[in-house]
Amino acid sequence: MALALAEPVFLETRPEVILREVIDWYEKESGKKLYPADDEALLINMVVYRESLVRDIIQDVAGQNLVAIARAPMIDFLGHLVGVFRLPAVPAVATLKFSVDEAPAANILIPQARASVPPTALFLQPTATHYCRRVTQCSGSCNMHRRRHCR
Repeated sequence: MALALAEPVFLETRPEVILREVIDWYEKESGKKLYPADDEALLINMVVYRESLVRDIIQDVAGQNLVAIARAPMIDFLGHLVGVFRLPAVPAVATLKFSVDEAPAANILIPQARASVPPTALFLQPTATHYCRRVTQCSGSCNMHRRRHCR
C-alpha cells in the first residue's frame, strides 16, 4: 500500500507571500514605508511576478527528481538509474462471454465494435467477427480501448 504523502514544497511559490517578503526587505533597507502608488511599488511588483514564475519552474524541476511526481522523459531517466525501463504501451485483451437463456435456432452474429459495458466507460473492438453456434454461450478475444467521445 502506498503512502499518501503531500507534494513536497521546495520553496515558496505564492506571489503574495513573495511580495510581502520583498516589501518588508525594501522597507527595512531603505528606511521608508512603501505605498501602493510609489514608483518603487510598480518595479517591485514586476520583479516579484518574474520571481514567482522562476520559483514555479524551480519547484517543478525539483519535483522531477521524485519518482511519484516525475513525468516523461525524467521518469525514464530516474528508472534508468536503477536499471528499470518502461514497457511499451499495449492495449488490454479481454475474453467476452455472451450467453442466452436457451439455444437459438440459428447462428447469432456478434458484430465488431460491440459495446459490452456502459458507453461512458469502455467499448470493445473484437479482433474478428464471432458467431454463436446453437449453444447457450460463446466467447471471443477483444482489444479494449478507452472511448474518446462519450455521449
